[in-house]
Amino acid sequence: MDRRNFLIASGLSSLATIAVPAMAEPASAAQEPRALRIKAGFLAIGLDQAGRVASLVDLRNGTDYAAADRKTPLVSVVLEDGKQETPTQVRVSRRDPRVLVFSSDKVRVEVKVVTRATYSTLEIIGLDAASGVDVQTLLWGPLAARVNQTVGEGVGLVGDSRFVFGIHPLNDKTVGAWPKEFGSFGFGSDVESKPYGQGGTQNDWSAAAKTSWGSILRAYTYDYSKVRIRDGQIPTGPLSGSERKITGSKLAVFGSAPDLVLTVLSQVARGEGLPYPTINGQWQKVAEATRQPFLVLHDLSSANLASAVTFAQQAG
Repeated sequence: MDRRNFLIASGLSSLATIAVPAMAEPASAAQEPRALRIKAGFLAIGLDQAGRVASLVDLRNGTDYAAADRKTPLVSVVLEDGKQETPTQVRVSRRDPRVLVFSSDKVRVEVKVVTRATYSTLEIIGLDAASGVDVQTLLWGPLAARVNQTVGEGVGLVGDSRFVFGIHPLNDKTVGAWPKEFGSFGFGSDVESKPYGQGGTQNDWSAAAKTSWGSILRAYTYDYSKVRIRDGQIPTGPLSGSERKITGSKLAVFGSAPDLVLTVLSQVARGEGLPYPTINGQWQKVAEATRQPFLVLHDLSSANLASAVTFAQQAG
């Protein structure tokens, strides 16, 4: 599919964000509710009844990129005692069909899904805890994929030569990474510390990471409503205003052909009001001026100055 058809097709299908479960049940026997699906460009995120990510499908051909037997909740929370609280069910809100409600006995999280032409946004619009329950952190994912041919640690995308998909934080409270103290909740032991050999390493807590069996996408938001000890020793908070709360945590999710991913990221930046620096009218990440050749000389001296000048002239 070419670029123009990609944009047109994504726009026309943007209303099909969530497949709502059938509410009516036959008198004889209750029907199993259909799985929920979040559409984000070419990506469809399938959720099971407990709110876990069950599939990561390329809508163009039906290929599922989810890692087998590694389902994790789309959202979960960590309580004050350091224990993870995962949802036991997910449903569509009766008040707004764009809102998914993830709930357990202790916590309820409301996620608003808004579909754009080539991506979707996921935003925490509500977080309610039972009496006496204190939520200290919200975790997005991690989304576990079976591929790792392409892993963009900082930008937050994974995929192969045919399809890439990813997440992109949309505000300061949403961190594209994973809290070090909660590594066990996010496949921390499976992350490869040196996936590119001794000469190149990745940040173990980046938005995307290569694992022994594939890759993961992840993000989180801390609660700053009071002083908390992070990473076992660092006191943080409190903050004032909306930054003190987990509500407002927001991500963009997307899936596209590899050659279109910069176009999608550009649309995310402009559509969601993120910084959009330009050079000569072009977005900085794709501007020709940022791809000019350059020469690095680490041992320049009078003995090799003439050669250096020649190399510089050859480079233009």
